[in-house]
Amino acid sequence: MVLLGKCPKCEELVTTSAPLTSNRLQCPCCGAEFVSESFELIDVPQLIILDSDSTASNSTSSDTTAGGATDSPSEVVSASSGETSQVAEPVYSTAAAARARAQSRRKRSATGEILKVVFGGIAGLVIAQIILWWLPGDLRRDPFDIAPLLPEWLAFATPPEFRSESPVDPKSSESPPSNLLDQDESSEQTSTLQAPSADTSLQPSTDEVKTTNRLTPGLVDAPMYSGSELKDLLRTARNQLAAYHVGLDREQRRKQLNLLYQTFCEIGQVATFIDLTDPDIGRLMQATEATLVRISKSTDQLRLVGGAAQTWINYPSRVTNGIAIAGEVTEIKPVGRLFQSTVTLYGRPDESIRLMSLRNPSTDVRQNYKLGDQIVAFGSIVDQPEIEFVGYEGANVPVVWRGLYLVVRPPVPPPGSSPTASD
Repeated sequence: MVLLGKCPKCEELVTTSAPLTSNRLQCPCCGAEFVSESFELIDVPQLIILDSDSTASNSTSSDTTAGGATDSPSEVVSASSGETSQVAEPVYSTAAAARARAQSRRKRSATGEILKVVFGGIAGLVIAQIILWWLPGDLRRDPFDIAPLLPEWLAFATPPEFRSESPVDPKSSESPPSNLLDQDESSEQTSTLQAPSADTSLQPSTDEVKTTNRLTPGLVDAPMYSGSELKDLLRTARNQLAAYHVGLDREQRRKQLNLLYQTFCEIGQVATFIDLTDPDIGRLMQATEATLVRISKSTDQLRLVGGAAQTWINYPSRVTNGIAIAGEVTEIKPVGRLFQSTVTLYGRPDESIRLMSLRNPSTDVRQNYKLGDQIVAFGSIVDQPEIEFVGYEGANVPVVWRGLYLVVRPPVPPPGSSPTASD
C-alpha cells in the first residue's frame, strides 16, 4: 500500500510503500534523513470504483493518483490472452518537480545571503565614515575627501570645515555680456586705477579675529567674515555686471571697471576667510565659485582680472587685502611647510604673482592644477609673509594666500594675438 506524507524538513509531499516501523527514511527532495516516527502521514480518501469491468485499471489509477507514483512494477492483464506482463516503473513526475522546487529555493536563498553581505558591508563603510566625520575635536577625519563631493542636500551630514569647497551650480554659470570691455581698453584698466573711497565695513572687528596656532603652518591672526557679507558682495557684483553700458564714454567705462574689479577683490577677501560654521556656507560657496566660472568664460573679464592684479597688489591705497587673479601656472615649489605657485598674469607675460597654499596643488584631491594650466582665483594679499606666515621660508615680498580657485578648461588664448589689444 502506498502511503502519502510530508517530509519533516522541507515539507514536500513524498510517498512510501514500506511499513512505517522503526526505519530510517531519506527525503528524495532535500536529502534529509529522519526516523519514521517523524514522518507525517496524510490521510487521502481512496477513489470509489463504479465500473466493475475496469476494476484492475481503476485500482491501478487510484493507487497512482493517491500516492503520486508507484514504487514497484505493475502487472497488467492482457484482454486477448489473459497473460500477465511486466511494465517499466513509471517516472515520478511529482517528486522530480518537488526536487526542482527545492533546488530553486536553495539557489534563491544563497543569492539573498550574498546580497545581504554586500549591502551590509556598504552600510558599514558609510557608518564608519560618518563616525570619522563627527569625532570630537581634532580627531575628525575625512581620509578620502568625500565631503566636498557631496551634493548640497547631503551637506548637513558633514561638519562645516570639510565642505568649504562646493560644486558649481550650473544655473549660475551663464556667460556675462560679451561687451564688458572694449578691445581698445585692454591696457587702460591697470594704469588708471583710482583710489576708491574708504570703506571700512569689510574690515573685521576685534572680536572676529581668529588667532591661529603658531605651530600650525598657515596665516597668523586670520580674520573671519560672515556669510551675509559674502552674500551682499555677490549681489553687488551681479548688479555691476548688469549695469555696465558699452555706450558710455571711456572715462565712465573706466570707473565702472575699477569698481567691478574692487568688488571682485572684496569677494576674494571674504570668501578666503568666511566663517565655515555659517548655515548657508554650501550655497554661498557655490555662488562664489559660479562667479569664478563667469570670469573664466569671458575673455574681457580675464583681461580685466589678469591685467589689474599686479597693480592692485602693489597699490598703497587699497581698502581690502582681497584680490582676484587670472593667469598661467609657471612654477610650483615648496617654500618651507607651504607651497608656492607662480602665476603669470593673463595678457601680462612679464608680470606674475606668487600664490601660497597649505596643500600641494599638484596632488590636491579636491581640484589640482599643474604647470601650464590656467587658473582664476580669489585670495588675500600678505604683505610680509615672513612675519604673517607660519612655516614660510621664501622671500619677504607680497604674496597671495590662496582662497577659492578654478582651473580654466579649455584654456582661453591670451589677447596678444589681437591687433587691437595692447599689453
